Amino acid sequence: MSIQLSDLYYFCIIMRRNFIILLISIIFNPLVAQDTIIYKFWVSFTDKNETPYVLSKPEEFLSDRAIQRRIRYDIPVVESDLPVNPTYTDSIRKLGVYVLYTSKWFNAAVVETTDSNDVQLFNQQSFICNTELLYRGVIPKEPVLKVSCTGCRL
Repeated sequence: MSIQLSDLYYFCIIMRRNFIILLISIIFNPLVAQDTIIYKFWVSFTDKNETPYVLSKPEEFLSDRAIQRRIRYDIPVVESDLPVNPTYTDSIRKLGVYVLYTSKWFNAAVVETTDSNDVQLFNQQSFICNTELLYRGVIPKEPVLKVSCTGCRL
């Protein structure tokens, strides 16, 4: 069995083509399948001034059950019961971040962003007194594990 020149030529062409495909996939793979880094920040607000809610109308921000419990146990409605000022959360949303939830007792919000530099934007706001990084994680572009269960018995 002898190797002919034409076989060697085709082998070199196929290997060169495979090498070029491999090289292109190595170069462009990071551009296509980069993971997204997310950040979650605890954002503390300075006050509850200019909130649309007032302590004399707790039915606007407390449930009927909560109001009845306060009456039964003689618990007064205080400023920490007021919700976070919606103007503050709206202003944060306009910065391009997602508000996950707010805490009326701590007068704070947890926000999510993909840009770590957003913390500098937070600190420039007059109504924000403190920001802390809670979480830094990666959201993969591709699923890590695909499980197929066709014909499985559960």
